[in-house]
Amino acid sequence: MNHPLRPPLRLLTGTEHTVITHWLTGYISQPRDDLGRRGPVCPHVPAALRHGLVAATGRPWDLESDPFAETVNLITDALDLFHSWPWPPDHPELRAVIAAAPGMPRDLWPLLDQIQQQMKDGAVTGGLMIGAFHGDSAVPAAHNPHAAPNSAPYPLIVVRPMAVHDLWFLHQEEGWFREYQERFGTSAETAGATDLGGLYRSTASRFGRLPAAPAERGSSAGAVRDHGVQAAWTGLGHDLTMITVLDPCPRWRPPSSGDVLPAAGGTALLAARWAGPDDDPKAPGALAHAAALAARTPAIVPPRLAEELPENVELVALAASAVLGPWPAGPAATGTGAAR
Repeated sequence: MNHPLRPPLRLLTGTEHTVITHWLTGYISQPRDDLGRRGPVCPHVPAALRHGLVAATGRPWDLESDPFAETVNLITDALDLFHSWPWPPDHPELRAVIAAAPGMPRDLWPLLDQIQQQMKDGAVTGGLMIGAFHGDSAVPAAHNPHAAPNSAPYPLIVVRPMAVHDLWFLHQEEGWFREYQERFGTSAETAGATDLGGLYRSTASRFGRLPAAPAERGSSAGAVRDHGVQAAWTGLGHDLTMITVLDPCPRWRPPSSGDVLPAAGGTALLAARWAGPDDDPKAPGALAHAAALAARTPAIVPPRLAEELPENVELVALAASAVLGPWPAGPAATGTGAAR
């Protein structure tokens, strides 16, 4: 879905297309000695290129725009494009969208890394991985912390489906690991890489099994994650709505001890609520966009934030007792049929 106030991502042409094609074939599809493993920089790209499943898109960087908002919009539009692209039916696991930002000033390139991390929760909840690439990337390789393979000729974002080997990027946080477990179960133990199986077992031991759903929804609140943004839901029974709690210590009340959600009603919590169709796959990305906007500065006021929210996302104040979460223990994991 295109935003009326910004140009859409378009297929790269001319020199930009040639540069990205050379990067994909001459670098991303090739082995690199310092990766700490065999195979190409990205193992899926050679097959994805053979099947025509890489959508290389981009748009010029708007030098007059707010750099933070421009970066958030680039990632959001890449996530939306992944869902709306006319993919052929075969090999869905190989699909990938590239969203390049030619002209993005070099001193802003680190914003890609920062905001990619802030929006990772929403992407992972939707079964997607987002990666940031640019010429100064220092993001370490999964198997060698001294290698930094995320180099690219333009600053860009890549969106692709989650794969079994992505455990290397998802074992660090419990919510990410639960999403991984939900999709792949114990497949990592038989994926052909002995170190992946060991990582799965150690991560499962650290986080344990998926928790059971609450017996009575609406009776308690979910815990707040350390970074201050909590994926959750609100509602009763099967009538659940996706939300993201934007601030564990809402700005209109004193912080609670330990910066955790209160266990019962009372002062409202600031949240972004999905107001679109329940089955819209854009919902997780849109809520991640809202979370990234809220994380921009602790001083941002709710009225200003409400003006910047993506379509079908609204700012709401909810009693703590109405907030349930986190997502990985929620609707999809427990079979209620509610949207993710």
